[in-house]
Amino acid sequence: MAKNNNSVALGASSMVDRDNSVSVGSKDHERQINHVAATT
Repeated sequence: MAKNNNSVALGASSMVDRDNSVSVGSKDHERQINHVAATT
């Protein structure tokens, strides 16, 4: 749940606890981010 300014929560049970951030999990429900390409 994204309740902070300019923040995004991705996936079930994801929680954002600060402004200007992206969350893909929550405390005790961590996730991995895979298949991320290098910047160009």
